[in-house]
Amino acid sequence: MKGNNDRFDQNLERMLDSALDQPRPAFQERLVRDVLAEVARQRRLEQAQPETTPQQAIGQQPAGTSSTASYYSLWQKLRDAVERVPTGLKFVGAAAVLLAAATLWLAAGSAGRTIGRVNRLYGLVALQADGALQTVADGADLKSGQRLQTRSGSRAEILLPDTSKLIPEPRTSLQIARSRQGPRILLEAGAIQLEAAKQPPGKAIHIEAARAHIKVLGTRLEVRLVTKPSGTQQTRVRVLSGQVEMESGGQKVLLPPGTEGVADAGQPPVRSSAVLEVNELLGLFNQTQALAAQSGRRYSLPAIFDLTTGTLWAMVPAPRLQPAGPNTFTLKLKYPAFRVAAYRLDGAEVPTSGAGQVLRLDFSAMPSPQVSDYLVLKVPGVGGLLKETAAGLTECSLPGTETDLPALLQFHLPESARLEQLTPAAIQTSRELNRLIVTVPATVRLPELCE
Repeated sequence: MKGNNDRFDQNLERMLDSALDQPRPAFQERLVRDVLAEVARQRRLEQAQPETTPQQAIGQQPAGTSSTASYYSLWQKLRDAVERVPTGLKFVGAAAVLLAAATLWLAAGSAGRTIGRVNRLYGLVALQADGALQTVADGADLKSGQRLQTRSGSRAEILLPDTSKLIPEPRTSLQIARSRQGPRILLEAGAIQLEAAKQPPGKAIHIEAARAHIKVLGTRLEVRLVTKPSGTQQTRVRVLSGQVEMESGGQKVLLPPGTEGVADAGQPPVRSSAVLEVNELLGLFNQTQALAAQSGRRYSLPAIFDLTTGTLWAMVPAPRLQPAGPNTFTLKLKYPAFRVAAYRLDGAEVPTSGAGQVLRLDFSAMPSPQVSDYLVLKVPGVGGLLKETAAGLTECSLPGTETDLPALLQFHLPESARLEQLTPAAIQTSRELNRLIVTVPATVRLPELCE
């Protein structure tokens, strides 16, 4: 057995040398040395691990001793190492070779321990066993090192020992393992929804997708791996509840509820709101600040009129909030408060409740209770903003005066709407989510939202 292990180490070192295709630099020395040391350490753990029955496999397996965990440990080292590779090195080839080598080590270890339960929801769901794919008829144990695939029009449900629930969407491929730091998921293709149980101190669910790393402490989220027209893989994370840490390109961002993180392979993640109007309004806000700096003029805060729903999206300065308790505030509105939603500038939705015209905002219920300089308010049912003229034109019924400041206004219309005449002229027109979006600079007197 020792001879086979030595040959594995030698083959791994030879493949890494070939993949880097460069005179052996200090980076390559360290990478090969670290990988071989990790393989040797994990092999010793495997040899010392006693046999367990299938009934003992879930909940009693010592953390970090499965060979899939070895695979993830190797993959983690690779991911950290390639971020530091000099530009001239062919690190993509090295990554592929090391991944293949780690997979060989996975197959050579004690793969086969049960780590979850797979239920087919509908369609064709398959598990890889002995190199072949076998369909799941009803339910089946998910073994360490097995690949799960859902075909087009298919969905599955995976139940983990900690009660976390994972739903692979159609055309998804993934593997799951345990480690000392908590469950690890390698998303190879497709998308997953995850309802993560609250993790013990020092533990988390880790997801790897296209060189992006997502750390989950207990939350509901969606992870999607897509391929852009350029061929670049992109990881998209949407957080429904709780908080998620996303890492890519050597940088980390925290994703609160209601936000998304997007990262191209090897690039830093970008955080935005999961709500289109919030992103659009923040973009108008940044554009307004740039225009004010260029022209030396003051501008009013931007606003969005959604004519498809009769909703006004506007910004309110934080000083308008009245303290009502620790990290709790109230805001007196001129509209029924129970229908109003609020968002911070980082895109996170603020928990609210309304009674009459008083909106209560509870920042203490958020993972990060900080109050941003402005709040974005979604106010439904704001009427009387536009009026039709005898000539068949629609005009703003709130014309501005010489004392009013110019502002950037955005109108959301049905996608089928046709603009025959627009004054002042639009500075931007686009179509998003079945809507026609038109942005104009105008001097108007916006309706007062607050008392």
